[in-house]
Amino acid sequence: MSQVATPEPDLETKVLPIEGMTCASCVAKVERALGQVAGVSSVSVSLPLLQAQIEGRALNSADLAAAVAEAGFRALEESPDDETGLLAREAAALARREGERQAAGRALAAALPLCLPLLVLAWSGLAGVSWPAWTGWLQAFLCTGVLWAGAPIYFAAARALGSWSATMDTLVALGTLAAFGASLVNLSMGQGGLHFAPAGMIVTLVLLGRALEANAQAETGAALRGLLTLRPEQARRLLEGGESEGPAEEEVPVSALRPGDLVRILPGASFPCDGVVTSGQSEVSSALLTGESMPAPVGPGDRVTTGTLNGSAALVVRATATGSATRLAEIARRVSAAQGSKSPATRLADRVAGVFVPAVLLLALLVATAWGLHSGREAALLAGVAVLVVACPCALGLATPTALVVGVGRAAAEGALVRDATALEALGQATHVLFDKTGTLTEGRFRVSGLDPTSAEREGPLLALAAALEAQSEHPIAAGILAARDERGLPNMAATEVQAQVGLGVEGKVVGKTVRVGRTSWLRDAGVELGQAEEPSLEPGETSVAVSRDQELLGWIRLADTPRPESREAVERLQALGLEVELLSGDRREVAEFLGAKWGITRVRAEVSPEQKLQVVEELEAEGARVVMVGDGLNDAPALARASVGVAMGQGADVAKASASLTLLRDDPRVVAAAIETARATRDTIRQNLAWAFGYNAITLPLASLKILHPAVAAGAMAMSSVIVVANSLRLRRRSKAKARPLAETQGQ
Repeated sequence: MSQVATPEPDLETKVLPIEGMTCASCVAKVERALGQVAGVSSVSVSLPLLQAQIEGRALNSADLAAAVAEAGFRALEESPDDETGLLAREAAALARREGERQAAGRALAAALPLCLPLLVLAWSGLAGVSWPAWTGWLQAFLCTGVLWAGAPIYFAAARALGSWSATMDTLVALGTLAAFGASLVNLSMGQGGLHFAPAGMIVTLVLLGRALEANAQAETGAALRGLLTLRPEQARRLLEGGESEGPAEEEVPVSALRPGDLVRILPGASFPCDGVVTSGQSEVSSALLTGESMPAPVGPGDRVTTGTLNGSAALVVRATATGSATRLAEIARRVSAAQGSKSPATRLADRVAGVFVPAVLLLALLVATAWGLHSGREAALLAGVAVLVVACPCALGLATPTALVVGVGRAAAEGALVRDATALEALGQATHVLFDKTGTLTEGRFRVSGLDPTSAEREGPLLALAAALEAQSEHPIAAGILAARDERGLPNMAATEVQAQVGLGVEGKVVGKTVRVGRTSWLRDAGVELGQAEEPSLEPGETSVAVSRDQELLGWIRLADTPRPESREAVERLQALGLEVELLSGDRREVAEFLGAKWGITRVRAEVSPEQKLQVVEELEAEGARVVMVGDGLNDAPALARASVGVAMGQGADVAKASASLTLLRDDPRVVAAAIETARATRDTIRQNLAWAFGYNAITLPLASLKILHPAVAAGAMAMSSVIVVANSLRLRRRSKAKARPLAETQGQ
């Protein structure tokens, strides 16, 4: 006998800010530590964002913080879930990054004035300038000051050693302390071989690199910062009776707004909440939020969104969502989650970096031993220190996540909300794009173009009964049928037991009668008597639904949908990128093929059910294709979930958006092409970064081992390697529209 599985409690997600991480080895340590906490099912630690996303059940914040502390780092307290919700937390994260940038600048400012005279004393001595003996102690004093300015490096190294692990800070600390200690011993014994200058220069260059890196990384969060600044700080809330009795209003913080409040929006101001316009006529620009360039006219009854800009006239809006419940907050939450997630490439780089530092420590020991046996203590010291400081796990750890953080933000700026890094990576590998028709390449706003009742007296019931069922449906034809009922002044009838039959139609009870609205074949299979009635002939672009009451056919409702004016351009852009574009439609073959030809799509599959759409995706994936499925309705959900990347239109059904890994912020199919271009550019940037990170270490470590690289030169190279990786990632923000390239060309890179 089979047992019924007890459903497990829902997973919860915590985002934990973490201080002290400097390289990919730190990331690996924190992930291992958090992964061992009870209840944790998955961990994703982001070095650019300095945070950990932890998913699990019954997560205990104290246990998570203790695990981070045991690994040698510090977990900050989570921001409270107040009325500003996620927005407040993300603002705190940006402030933390700014604080780290300032701290790195202060450390560099303290080290640099001490390092410069130290270099003058050391290098002028090499040039033959004779200095008094006491200047050796001056060098020791100046070097001590530089090491003190770099104290965070040594504290981090000590924390790592305390947890029996090693990071990049460990490499720098061991190298500089070895040079400083050996120099101090030589100085006290009156011998030569002072290496205070290389030790001080190494620390100064590391601090310089971190300052430059912090400045560059502060820009990686620009997309999220841009979202946060869209919401105004203050709002004009109308007092009781304010809308009808005059401009009685008060200025309040946005956090004080609640659903139901009336808010006055002045011309040129941004909306502080999601809501519905109650009075006024104006235009709303969504360019900063969705990338939509053309302002849209709004009036009473129209919905507005937080962060969009009001146009030329004042509006009064009734708030429907505030704070963390707004669409802006949801977008920020999705962007933050995607930026903090990891792609397979990131996880591979983290695994390599996890063993990188121990391997470098072993290499430095072997190199120092070999040079010591061959040329003595001084050669061993210089070669060992050079190996320690030239290695750069930072570049390896930043190569993928910085590009993904910037790429996800760039996609959001172009109107595409990516669920996670894996989706962005898969999008860059796409070979096929499958479009649903209704609501994707068409506007999805059906209008009733004609009624074909089986008899004259059935015309009224035909539309009224259909509207009763469609009032509880999310299908795009529902709005058109309801609008036609209202235009004709037909009664608003109530329906019960309404059930949608995906891809077929909807059925329910109206005044005790079973009513069905959907495909003629479905009604026939349900036993409806069609008699001699024939389906109406349709114009190109028209579709129809049959309506029955019990087993009696009432007739057909003809509807027409409007093709989106951007659809042909979207298809052409995708084809220019080397992608195969297909149309999957549940509509009649004549309609689908007519519109497919209009858009330039040569491969059209019509009259397909949701199961058949899913089967098409599965067949293409089995052949090695990477499929992008674009849809907006309940019947698209299975195919959206199965495709390599499911893309849901912004105004589509909730179930479609839940099944998709990418949601369009505006209903424009051209955004799909823009998102693929961004994904490909991100993929190319990741490959460039990884090639640099691996290539840099592959070249410099042997050079340092052979004592070709001086420790100070090695430190400079290490400091700049991370900066180069971050700067390369930031090019994604400033890039112009990507040039369309055939996939075959990009795959070879």
